[in-house]
Amino acid sequence: MAPIDQNRLPEDAPAFLHVVSDFKVKAILVNTDVDHVMKQKLVSQHIKQSAQVLRIGVPAIYNTTKPPKQSHGCRDLGFTMNKTWLQENHPAVIWTHWTADQRRISVQLNHDTLMAMCKVQKETCQMTSARPVLGSVRSTVGLGFLHTCLLGVYVGAPTYLVSPVDFAQNPASLFVALARYKIKDTYATGQMLEYAMSAMPGKGFQLQELKNLMIATDGRPKVDMYQKVRLHFAATALDRTAINTIYSHVLNPMVASRSYMCIEPIELWLDLRALRRGMVYPVDPDLDPTALRLQDSGMVPVNTQLAIVNPETCTLCRVGEYGEIWIQSDACAKAFYGSKQEFDLERFNGRVFDGDTSV
Repeated sequence: MAPIDQNRLPEDAPAFLHVVSDFKVKAILVNTDVDHVMKQKLVSQHIKQSAQVLRIGVPAIYNTTKPPKQSHGCRDLGFTMNKTWLQENHPAVIWTHWTADQRRISVQLNHDTLMAMCKVQKETCQMTSARPVLGSVRSTVGLGFLHTCLLGVYVGAPTYLVSPVDFAQNPASLFVALARYKIKDTYATGQMLEYAMSAMPGKGFQLQELKNLMIATDGRPKVDMYQKVRLHFAATALDRTAINTIYSHVLNPMVASRSYMCIEPIELWLDLRALRRGMVYPVDPDLDPTALRLQDSGMVPVNTQLAIVNPETCTLCRVGEYGEIWIQSDACAKAFYGSKQEFDLERFNGRVFDGDTSV
């Protein structure tokens, strides 16, 4: 999970403690930056007081940058692979998300799903061991987790890390690292780029080697983001076709991608009155100033199928009909951790009645 923000302790401390309680956490692994935050008097006292009120015991916190020296291997210490860990229903990693109204979503990922996510990234972005990988902020979920923790090992390339603290203090450090190590594919969020553009000039480094800057979004991409990034970093030789939006979801970090399409975003204006009736009707923006402006999210990546479905009838929508996005991919998470709600079970076992019945 993401580190505690000392400016949001009334929200983050209870959320942290409920994760500890619900998942029966026995140990907390942190790096030096997070360890420093956790030991601050304000933070530690707030967590201690909240834990007493909630009657939750706080487990030991271990700084992974200061591990004790160990002369014995895993086999000597009795740590062996358990076959049950590789079973399909056994979680390997749990991603925790919080919605705007502070509801927690826990996504369960097994080993097969993690490998499939890496495969989709590698094949879609044409990643090889010749170019290193870079991880920075948002490293606990989604694309950030894959680039920070897994993809370097998966493609056999070194992984460079930029601390979120360093990025917050000096956003240019991220872009200098991208230029110095000739990173070909990396990720960012709209908030990251907006903060960087407001805090630093777009010069002093060259980004001609960066071929794929993936801007992850879980909704409609901001229509002015592409133009802002292109103009701000124009002096760095960043190719305009390297700025790509990625449609991401809590259950699949890459649903659609503009990576390596080599064209600028395609724009469309839709009639709002038609949308209210469930219809998609393109209009001329000069004739309808109230039209909704959209940009495409790119193409479906490898090993993925999409369908626009009427959720009431579970049948494919017709051309121009508004519907839900149903996704079939090995890179999709298969369950919410600990959820027994019937609605969640239906979401992961959807069937399109008039489509390919094998999907």
